[in-house]
Amino acid sequence: MKLPATTVLEHPSLLFKNLEDVLKPRVLLARKVQEMGLDLQINGRMMVRAMRMTERRFLKVFVNCHPKDAADELMEYYKNVKGVKRLAEASKRNFQKGFPF
Repeated sequence: MKLPATTVLEHPSLLFKNLEDVLKPRVLLARKVQEMGLDLQINGRMMVRAMRMTERRFLKVFVNCHPKDAADELMEYYKNVKGVKRLAEASKRNFQKGFPF
């Protein structure tokens, strides 16, 4: 996220957030907003607040505030980023052949 390491000390709740489901998609969405040249509302301290928001509120505050066509493009991008799973997770199989093995 390119935040200083002291941010984790100041906001320990970031340790409880899932990197793949919460942190990474929101940071990538903030970069996409910046690339599109839209008003970037997520910066510095607001980034930490955005991480603590529920997904519904996050989308309302940071995506749906833009014009309709830009909001639709951002939602599509967010869904694509959120849907990407780790490489081995899709092919992972849990076989259990008896007690504990």
